[in-house]
Amino acid sequence: MTNGAALVRGANTAVPAAEVQVRVSWNRGSGVDACALLLTADGKVRDDDDFVFYNQPEHSCGAVRLAEADPTSAVVTVDLQGLPADVDRVVVAGSLESGSFDSVPELCVSVVHGTRSVASYPVADIEPVSAMVFGELYRRGDGWKFRAVGQGWRSGLSGLATDFGISVEDESSVVSQAESLRHLQQVVTFAFADDVIEQHEVDEFEETVRRLGVSGPAVDEMRDRMNRGLQLARISEGLLPEVADSGLFLEADEKVHLDTPAVHIKTFENGSTKRTAGRVVASNRKLRFISTNGHELPWSKVVELRPEYATVIVMGTGKHGGAYEVADSEYAAAVLTGILKVSRRTATVTIPAQRDSRAIPHAIKVDVWRRDGGACVECSASEYLEFDHVIPWSRGGATSVANLQLLCRRCNLAKGARI
Repeated sequence: MTNGAALVRGANTAVPAAEVQVRVSWNRGSGVDACALLLTADGKVRDDDDFVFYNQPEHSCGAVRLAEADPTSAVVTVDLQGLPADVDRVVVAGSLESGSFDSVPELCVSVVHGTRSVASYPVADIEPVSAMVFGELYRRGDGWKFRAVGQGWRSGLSGLATDFGISVEDESSVVSQAESLRHLQQVVTFAFADDVIEQHEVDEFEETVRRLGVSGPAVDEMRDRMNRGLQLARISEGLLPEVADSGLFLEADEKVHLDTPAVHIKTFENGSTKRTAGRVVASNRKLRFISTNGHELPWSKVVELRPEYATVIVMGTGKHGGAYEVADSEYAAAVLTGILKVSRRTATVTIPAQRDSRAIPHAIKVDVWRRDGGACVECSASEYLEFDHVIPWSRGGATSVANLQLLCRRCNLAKGARI
């Protein structure tokens, strides 16, 4: 990566009018909570939605996103061309839950465009403040610039936010909100530990939301995840969708429940693989893979079916089957499982989803959660967490504290791509 402009407090430099990343980094153990504010020409937000922080990590326009890259940095991604026309500045700031910024070692702000470093600002001469504006992106004529700021607020995050027009009651309410969301994320992660969501777990989630008094995009995202989990559980128990027109010639009593683009992955004994693009069409009679060298697999010959990362594994008694890579492996696996159960007359719409031996005992979930700090062990994200078997369960991995870890969905899928 090429070196960009080296800035001091108050200095500025031009930046491309495109997507840029403002990275705030520090030495391990400091725990900086980064945020961003979208300001108009009068230096104020338009409303509270213009405050992007841990409870609202993406602006509604999609042009400003916040992510913790790792335990020692946070990244604010800004699509300058995608910002509303009345947004004149994007301020990048941060706060500390305890202590002050003068004790944060190696605090630095950098601006990156693609693989090119645009600017860097080692923050120096820091006062004992608990909230700080690190820098800002602002319009200048037809272009954009970045200014190194380094201005602190002794009144903390609430004082900083209030000065920019955000309605904040006090610092403790912001911290309480963050703690409530972390607890709610734990409730959701524990519910998904056995890959089955039941109605009582959705009810318990809603009761927890009511009791904590939290709301916002982060809560809505967790609610959507819970409701989708419940929908998939019901599908896997036999409440199957139907595809109106698959374009295939079917038998008189045949119904199609899944029709999706897929890549069939065949693994040979020497470890090599062959990938073939096509479609998976699953009916109540059989699973078809439609391609130049397609195949069919009657449900009576299926001996194993499971989701595995971005694929669905279907193993049969014959030479067909294997791994099918699809866009939504969770949904595809739920539909195929439901078809298989119905075809073998083991599913009724009145019984709850059956849990398998991957179910994680509560005590183990608690130990893993505490050990990993309620965050992804790879990227430190605290959203969309999943319990992951280090050695996959399908390959003999134990359901134990030593073989379990917390991963966010993105890192879990990335791990699957490496296996």
